[in-house]
Amino acid sequence: MEQIMKGIEYRLVGQQDLYFKCNCSFERLRNILSSLSEEEMNKMLNEEGQIEVVCNFCNEVYHYRAEDILKTKKPQTLKSKASFVIYVCYTAL
Repeated sequence: MEQIMKGIEYRLVGQQDLYFKCNCSFERLRNILSSLSEEEMNKMLNEEGQIEVVCNFCNEVYHYRAEDILKTKKPQTLKSKASFVIYVCYTAL
């Protein structure tokens, strides 16, 4: 600590061991994948018909089958290409 603070006065109020913990999980990443379109998922499929995901933080490797992702896929509502509202005002003469 003295080396880091280099002459700056400080008071140590506690000490705790540091550790690394990643909060990735099979379910969390599956939910993210289920938000992709089928076209995007098909582009990611490997020769075995699986999608491989590697966590950027802990390097854990996960494998998903397309049908398992599709089971968790939420139904999407149809979205129109143009969205607008028309207001019509009537006045009595």
